[in-house]
Amino acid sequence: ILNNDTTVEPETLLTLQSNLENETDPSVVLATPLIKVYSDPNKVWYAGGSIDFRKMVPDVSLNKMPLTKYTNFASGCAMFFKTDVFKDLKGFDPFYFMYDEDVELSITLIKKGYKILFVPTAIVNHKCQASQVKYEAVPSNQLHPRHPGLLFYLENTIPNRRYTVNKHLSGFRKYLVISFLHTYWLLKSLQFALYGNGKAVTTIFKFLTSVKVKRLSN
Repeated sequence: ILNNDTTVEPETLLTLQSNLENETDPSVVLATPLIKVYSDPNKVWYAGGSIDFRKMVPDVSLNKMPLTKYTNFASGCAMFFKTDVFKDLKGFDPFYFMYDEDVELSITLIKKGYKILFVPTAIVNHKCQASQVKYEAVPSNQLHPRHPGLLFYLENTIPNRRYTVNKHLSGFRKYLVISFLHTYWLLKSLQFALYGNGKAVTTIFKFLTSVKVKRLSN
């Protein structure tokens, strides 16, 4: 699985394949490469990571290598899967149009007892956000009040994260995370209001109060 806004360093696919095939642990079903920023090869975009269950987002390692060869989060930007396992999982959950599908898939893999192998010698370069933003210079943080793709990001991530919570969490923990997410988005709306971005504020309240999101919390 490879984003169309990437370039692949020589031998990367062979390196991922050989590392995955040479693993003696049968629970290792996915290999993921080191991902660098295309415009700045000295900057690391992904080097393994984990899931921040408070906000249902990946907490990725930047400019540092993980302490172990296994990781709890694989970026959907570049994944090298064992085909039979990916077919058994039926791929990505079709609910997700954009964003967070890799978070959900990583959670599913870990819950099923599978492991994700991080291979730092395999390198992919990512033209970050190229699929939605055609500007040469934009804020790297997609939640920046001045980011040109902010509304699109909000329209997808708010229901996506709520869906992930509903699918994978239960009981008190589920409602604790939902409460945290509501608080988080309300605080972001205050930030956007201070920047004069009324459309972002409206978008947050629209999706927090929508029928679609309410159903996901049931």
